Amino acid sequence: MSQKSHQGHDFKYLFNLLFALSQLVNIFFSLAFAEGFSEVLGMASETDYGNPTAGPVALFFPVYLLWRGFNYKIIHWFGYHAKADLNYQYVPPTLLGGGLAIVLPDFRKMSPKYKARYQQRSKLFQTIFYLGFVAWTWAVCYYGVKICYAITEFIGITNSSSAASMGITIVVMMFAEWKLTQLYYKVFPKVFKLDVIMTEHSQPVVGLRKKESE
Repeated sequence: MSQKSHQGHDFKYLFNLLFALSQLVNIFFSLAFAEGFSEVLGMASETDYGNPTAGPVALFFPVYLLWRGFNYKIIHWFGYHAKADLNYQYVPPTLLGGGLAIVLPDFRKMSPKYKARYQQRSKLFQTIFYLGFVAWTWAVCYYGVKICYAITEFIGITNSSSAASMGITIVVMMFAEWKLTQLYYKVFPKVFKLDVIMTEHSQPVVGLRKKESE
């Protein structure tokens, strides 16, 4: 009983709160950076078919994801880790079981067993995986937004309502981003012949594939 009581006195709720606050700051900073960078490049006043250009829109995600990745790294340095699955709170629920999701990780203190298993990861390929994920997300967003704009322009929605065009683009991109992200998670370990040794916040942690003993 005393051991369970001792284990219960950790700082997981504090890290959950600090992570959420940091992510809130991250969102505002990433939006400001994307807008400021677009102004430097002279893209702030440009439009694609009457909508905001895809460049500044897509630029938000690399900045956001890099900051988020650093947040997870800080949590690791303090001896905590995110559970395998993210905590989804849907607002409101839909017929597809989804909706506008408030997504937060749930942190736990690392056990010696977990730490030993986590240390089996390949630091090199884990870094390549995450940087590739950032680049992949940018590419999907950038080219996906341009394709959606072109389609809505072709069918005449943009001419009648820019807001409708933007709304359709957002919905389509949310679905496409989720599907293509899952594809990236599956393809990356196969391409580099890696093992997925565990999952944190719905992302694979990869390690070098062990050779079978003869």
